[in-house]
Amino acid sequence: MTEQKKRSKIPYIFFIFFAVIVGMNVFYIYLANKSWRGVITKDAYERGAAYNEVITQNKKQQTMGWKVDMKYKRLDEKSGSLLVKLSDKNSAIIKDANIRAELKRPTQEGFDFKAPLVFKDGIYEAKISFPMKGQWDIELDIARGEERFFEVKRYVIQ
Repeated sequence: MTEQKKRSKIPYIFFIFFAVIVGMNVFYIYLANKSWRGVITKDAYERGAAYNEVITQNKKQQTMGWKVDMKYKRLDEKSGSLLVKLSDKNSAIIKDANIRAELKRPTQEGFDFKAPLVFKDGIYEAKISFPMKGQWDIELDIARGEERFFEVKRYVIQ
């Protein structure tokens, strides 16, 4: 009777260990690619380099003293009216501004849209129909001559 050589199990244990690690990494890569919504900042470097201009614009905006009262009035499930009351530092209503609203979905790319606001009875208004429910950022770009004013507010459309 010949004695059989005993083989070490250590190489097999190493192989199984690394196979499990590689398998989990492949699984996580698959999940990351499947669930990534594609939201990125466009022109990130240029926006970062121009940050001092943003700070300057913000200080200029504060000295203007404009007040923006923005409200969303729901009409039905995914539509409503955006109402903006704009006044100067003396609380006088500003009637001659050009207001554009950009509506952005912060959680998903591809659904952003713009809406111009029309002045009527002391309030700027835009009828809005959202493509889907959820979080939306409303960015107002207000211009009157050389003066510029920006306002951002987040709403949840349910």
